[in-house]
Amino acid sequence: MTAFITGGVNTEIAVTGFRRGCGTTTLAHALAAGFVAAGHKTCIVHIPTKGVKSSAFTQHMRGALGKIGEGAYIMFTEADDRTAFDRVVYDGLPQEAPELTSCVYIAPEFAEDFELGVTCEAASKFRQNVQTKLSERWPDIQTEFVPIGRSALNPQAELLAKTDWMAIRALEEQFLQGSALADLRDYIRNTNLTGWEPNT
Repeated sequence: MTAFITGGVNTEIAVTGFRRGCGTTTLAHALAAGFVAAGHKTCIVHIPTKGVKSSAFTQHMRGALGKIGEGAYIMFTEADDRTAFDRVVYDGLPQEAPELTSCVYIAPEFAEDFELGVTCEAASKFRQNVQTKLSERWPDIQTEFVPIGRSALNPQAELLAKTDWMAIRALEEQFLQGSALADLRDYIRNTNLTGWEPNT
């Protein structure tokens, strides 16, 4: 999925996806909820490109995030006036898109290691094609590619995930000492599994 962003005081974000069901409506509503929580006057513009099911899911997300009632963000169509809002989130790419200045493109995973300089030819071609298509419509747009796995984690969640093994070891020491499961995990930890064969 992709978030296109305009600059300036009034921010407009268009969230679109590279395939059906990749979470664009969820992201759009999460952005709107975050803007409301930060005190911004916010609306979502629903782009009816996927029929009735898409509209129903949009309404479901609004309820699931608790944004019905006072302080809620407002749902609009492209025909509605949005000039009174300092945050406008498009659930889909509008036909008359604003002048977008930057793009955060959540891309499929590719086997690459930028630190080592190992790149994937398919990934490079994919990014180049995306940038070409974007620059045809918005010549000055700046594009950042974010791997889909990393996009779901904020920095705190990413660091917590990296330290999960510490919590597991502490819980093992506290609750599993002397158990068969503890013996098995110690065996796995201290065995050269490259020489292991099934049923041995």
